[in-house]
Amino acid sequence: MLNKYLMFLYQQYCKAKGIDIVNNKFDKIDYNFLNWITQNKLLSNQYLDYLKYLGITFSKSIIEVDKGRYDSIASTEMEVVSKVASSLGIENRELIIIGSTPIISSSKKNILPTTDIILTHNPYFIENLTNWNKIHNSGKYDISIGMYGSVYDEDFDEKIKYIESISKQMNDDYRIDFDTDKDNYFCTLNSNRKQKKLILTK
Repeated sequence: MLNKYLMFLYQQYCKAKGIDIVNNKFDKIDYNFLNWITQNKLLSNQYLDYLKYLGITFSKSIIEVDKGRYDSIASTEMEVVSKVASSLGIENRELIIIGSTPIISSSKKNILPTTDIILTHNPYFIENLTNWNKIHNSGKYDISIGMYGSVYDEDFDEKIKYIESISKQMNDDYRIDFDTDKDNYFCTLNSNRKQKKLILTK
């Protein structure tokens, strides 16, 4: 039986490969899935390099949302807010959005982020990005949303179109970048405001 975090990854794997997860019971070791986890981790590291290439400076000014041990790109300097953060040996927390205000919620308390940039990539459920445009439009925080994988993935078009749909709900100062490396693609939507300041002061 898969734990919560691995089930999230397994659902991503099935979606990318076009596997009907409803009728596909995970009752034995799926070596294709294990190989996908390994390849996805390598792609996550490449995505981090891609963001650095685009000029994003990684520090305590950024929080990474809803990632775990096998797909986090957070360095020791970055903060992680995730429902599966325990896989990284830290407390599980959740980012919730009320109106246009992001709030970090834990079992102990709710706080406002003290960071400049709220980042996520390849969300386990695309619906989790609902209202991220409102975070950007409030002007208080920048957002960074990434999608990456193989150009042959079954959900390739869906993920790119969702990035575009979010951008159309953002008011100003954002950029979309898309590049490929052999059979892999990397797409990222970034607010431009605070990133510009970080680049100038690094």
